[in-house]
Amino acid sequence: MRLLISLNWMIGTMFLALALTYPLFWNITINAKKAAAETTVRQIVDAQLGLQAQNKEPVMFGAATMKSAFGLLRLSVPFDDGFEYEASRASASAPIVVQARASLELIASTWFPAPPLVFRFDTGSREGAWSGEAASRSGLGLF
Repeated sequence: MRLLISLNWMIGTMFLALALTYPLFWNITINAKKAAAETTVRQIVDAQLGLQAQNKEPVMFGAATMKSAFGLLRLSVPFDDGFEYEASRASASAPIVVQARASLELIASTWFPAPPLVFRFDTGSREGAWSGEAASRSGLGLF
């Protein structure tokens, strides 16, 4: 009987520790992915502005043509960071807008699902902003 009680306490404590630390690990994981996506967007913007400085046409691309566009921009393709990148502009004289969107795989992830995040950088205003921020995973607002 003592063994059963000890095992019960051990398993209960383990689950309690997991429940308390999961929001912390979730925030660390999502923030790391966001930082990687933001860095990649800024690298794309720098490469696009470098092409414009050389009087070359910027490379416009969507999620489907992302890998070939990274090659044209001489950037390394991000290693499965869970984001899809795209660059577009409304007209030939309009500023370039580069976006990183959370992929469906990242949103539907089993362990650390992300909200539908989008980081948008506008070369006209030289500013980037996140949208689709998630509420805290902890009901207490601690993390």
